[in-house]
Amino acid sequence: MSLVATPAIWGETTASVPAAPLPDQAQVVIVGAGLAGTASALFLAEAGWSPVVIEARSAPGRSLSGRDTGLAMPILNDTPHRLIAALGEEVAVQVVRFSESSLDLSNRLGLLDPTGALMAAGMPQETEQHPIDADALRTLGIEADRWTPEEVKENTGATAFGPGLWVPSAGLLAHDAASQLATSAHSAGARFVLDTPVTGLHSDGAHTTVHTEAGPITADVVILATGAQLAKVDPWFEDKCYPVRTQLLATEPLDSVLPFPIRTQMGHAQLVPGPDQRLISSGCRWATPHLEAGEADDTVVSPQVHDKLTQLTQRHRPDASAPTHQWTGIMAFTCDGLPLLGPVPGRSRIISCTGFAGHQATLGLGAARALADGLLGESQIEVPDLFGLSRFV
Repeated sequence: MSLVATPAIWGETTASVPAAPLPDQAQVVIVGAGLAGTASALFLAEAGWSPVVIEARSAPGRSLSGRDTGLAMPILNDTPHRLIAALGEEVAVQVVRFSESSLDLSNRLGLLDPTGALMAAGMPQETEQHPIDADALRTLGIEADRWTPEEVKENTGATAFGPGLWVPSAGLLAHDAASQLATSAHSAGARFVLDTPVTGLHSDGAHTTVHTEAGPITADVVILATGAQLAKVDPWFEDKCYPVRTQLLATEPLDSVLPFPIRTQMGHAQLVPGPDQRLISSGCRWATPHLEAGEADDTVVSPQVHDKLTQLTQRHRPDASAPTHQWTGIMAFTCDGLPLLGPVPGRSRIISCTGFAGHQATLGLGAARALADGLLGESQIEVPDLFGLSRFV
């Protein structure tokens, strides 16, 4: 088959909410209807607010939230011992506690399938670091079981892996989670303005004008949950947030698919059970010299990444056929790899809820809950100080 981008294996979400006209003003405007944006709308609407969500696409959840694998783990991409080395034990524990709180919220909302997940060694370095990472997970308070290569093969049906670390608290977020959240938010009073790109902001202190292709809207509070397009909305983010393309493929149905997700290659590749006994693979950005950084077009597939993903799939599942689907999504990365959660310095009524670097399935619900709580004067989830935007001042 020709190498063209296909829709994600589960297809695009349909509009789960009616499109509302753009009003002249609103109490709070949320830019972006992905996981964080729709969750923010739900939590605020349930508290009696009347949020207006502005989305560039024709339905909620059509950007990365509806395209990625949905793997949600209490540990982020860095291997456990490297996370501790980079942030220090105290801060690393704060990040893990935040991730766990977010996963718990997703589970309570019925959006998370608690499958567990395996961190499997697919490279010699991972095998060498296996004991160190096992100790690091204990330090971080993450429950994990050590599996031998034989146990990995027996429990997964996958080949060519070294030892593994089984993390029972991980899971898969529903691919239509943003759509489900949008439906609930609409029922609670949120309005969704669809097919309306935001082009900029202007703040006079007390109010912010959100400029869109359909005209302006003035808001008391603006929540920026637009992901990789953030710098186009507000130039303050130009040197802090940038797009990175992630790529995925899916096989034809297999006789048996993985019973749970596997994360490998130092956290930068995934094998995930998909619908209809299909296998989904993602990652391998290292196949391009620029690691897909700066790529903002999710209608494009990289042949180099595709080839490496195909090799990854067939190495660990030799029974897998040639892929039938290949698609991409755009992640929002920050210059230091950490989310952007909280008010923009000097503009307290403009709040950022983005920069998840592909971890929106893990962090998105918790981030939305924490920022909504801040506006409502509550405190259900504690945000690590390191996630705040004041680190750039």
